[in-house]
Amino acid sequence: MNSKIAEVQQPGREAKWLGPWTQATETLRFVFQREDIQARAANVFIGLLGLYSLLRGLASSVSRPLWFDELLTLTIAGQPSLRQLWTAISRGFDGQAPLFYLVERASLALPLSREIAVRLPSLLAFLVLLSCVFAFVKRRAGALIACLCAFVMLSTSLFHLYSIEGRGYMLMNACIALALVGYQRLPSPRWAILLGVSLFLAQSFHYYAVFAMVPFGLAELAFLVKARRFRWYLWAALAFGALPLLACWPLLSALKTYYGSHVFSRAGNSPWVLTQFYGYYFFTNDTMATGLAAVSMTVSIWLIWVSSKPTTVSVDTE
Repeated sequence: MNSKIAEVQQPGREAKWLGPWTQATETLRFVFQREDIQARAANVFIGLLGLYSLLRGLASSVSRPLWFDELLTLTIAGQPSLRQLWTAISRGFDGQAPLFYLVERASLALPLSREIAVRLPSLLAFLVLLSCVFAFVKRRAGALIACLCAFVMLSTSLFHLYSIEGRGYMLMNACIALALVGYQRLPSPRWAILLGVSLFLAQSFHYYAVFAMVPFGLAELAFLVKARRFRWYLWAALAFGALPLLACWPLLSALKTYYGSHVFSRAGNSPWVLTQFYGYYFFTNDTMATGLAAVSMTVSIWLIWVSSKPTTVSVDTE
């Protein structure tokens, strides 16, 4: 016997005779076109992605020994008292920001092995990063593209290296991602507060966060030119985010005194150094990194140009 033939009647169309496979495809297409089902599926996907990241990070933390920089973290955060911890920082023993060591100190107090405890803040910070990437992209491009962008994060050094490293880089990146979500939802006052607090925490976890504030300032300058509106609360948030850098400036001066003339790694002055960083981010060579950066910039400029074009609607006068 041939398979049963099903009849599907769609409004405005003639009846079509569809086989079981085609009928199942049409049913699935109808189901996944529903926004509520898409949202639930996307949330489940992000939850599973986060669970996988956490479990993989825990397994990697158990099997991977602490390396030199993490031993510095362990040594300073494990000082008997906060006074001794501050003394170690102020004498240039290590170059992380003070709040990072306090977070690590709290994590080391948990009943976990030191390999897991020293890396737990970074593991949890990566989950925050995934959620923020998903939330940021979903608002602009929908749930499907947001899931894809969150999944791409698993191919970067943020996932393979920094999410299982007991340093402040992942905490800083998570706070910057949270700041992006806050910036996207301006001018809401609560999101403006979140933006300022996120930048403040990012700077408190790592001194490099100040460089991430530059794009926020440039974006706001572009908004000022285009909309001719000065959003004082945004600039106040940027200023608030820079406060930890000013407060910790004596610590940075001490680091320069101790290590400035004996630095072991210099980035160089060539602009092509940026392609090396981009290649390192995606685990590829400089040539491929340059191509990826060029394609990304081209697509971004094209999307901005398309979205800024006025929409013309043809009206039938007959």
